[in-house]
Amino acid sequence: MPRVAKSNPSAAPVGVISKVLMILEALQGSSAGLGLKAICDITGIHKSTAHRFLKHLERERYLIRTEGGAYLIGPRLSQMSARGNQGATLQAGALAAFLPPEVRDNVLSTITFQQATSKTIMNLLQFRQDLEKIRRQGFAVDDEEAVQGARCVSAPILNSDREPIAAVSVSGPVTRVSPDQVGVLAEAVCDAARSISVAMGFPQPDHKALRPTRGKKIASA
Repeated sequence: MPRVAKSNPSAAPVGVISKVLMILEALQGSSAGLGLKAICDITGIHKSTAHRFLKHLERERYLIRTEGGAYLIGPRLSQMSARGNQGATLQAGALAAFLPPEVRDNVLSTITFQQATSKTIMNLLQFRQDLEKIRRQGFAVDDEEAVQGARCVSAPILNSDREPIAAVSVSGPVTRVSPDQVGVLAEAVCDAARSISVAMGFPQPDHKALRPTRGKKIASA
């Protein structure tokens, strides 16, 4: 009687998981997204198999598909990534300002202040005051606090719960990014951050009240 090979029940699921991870890794490395053919070329996965995985991930909102047919990392996966690596994500005060109070307090309790420039914030009280100001106005300004001679304006990308998952920023030397330009740049990064949130499937309320007056000089956060 011929010997029948026993099937390994764990072999198929592992193969599927590996292919899905290969697809996600390929997409993570592309800021503009990838089409089906490009994904197949990078991963070596058969077109019909890749298409099946992609459609399922899109339905579950792990991926989103643009009008041009490119796939991008979707809102559910972004949320999982942000929460799973929260320690690294929260290093930027443009993000910490928009955290739920209990999470923000936990983060602040672990901070050790180190002076990078003469303008670096060196105490928790001032840092809390700055975070409150950032949250009220909707954006942050780093005025030579991290790097001498550099100014940065940033705004958070928020999910549907108004929690930060990333940020958009514009930076440059203080000789080119003057205080008078902060208002215009703040409006631009706020608009960009909101557009990204909406594109990722996170509805955002109208934020016109947070927009700075164009061209108005704003004190740094």
